[in-house]
Amino acid sequence: SSLHTANHQGGFVNFFTKDSPEEQFFGGYAPRLEINYSLIEEPPVATGEVKINTIQAHDGLITIGWNQFKGSIYTIQTSVNGREWVDVHKQTADSSDDGLMSLPIDQKKKLLRVMKKDS
Repeated sequence: SSLHTANHQGGFVNFFTKDSPEEQFFGGYAPRLEINYSLIEEPPVATGEVKINTIQAHDGLITIGWNQFKGSIYTIQTSVNGREWVDVHKQTADSSDDGLMSLPIDQKKKLLRVMKKDS
């Protein structure tokens, strides 16, 4: 099998895999493209940045969960256009467990964000 890429000569350059007949025909001199990759799972890193971890809809409510830090104040805001934001809830974290907040299901057509303010 081969991979093709366009070149400036008006045609294509062929890159052949090691098991292709072309590789055997050219005796190891066929153009070759080697691609190496790996997936590395990185452990979560504690930062001061707020990230929404979960959003679930159930029983007429939208529940959002985010990482929080003890003593910080979190404000949940909604917007219909991403420019004008309305505060809908404010809470102070009493632990570093994830914060949770449920809002009426009519909020699902709005944008949600969680803002952090250190106390």
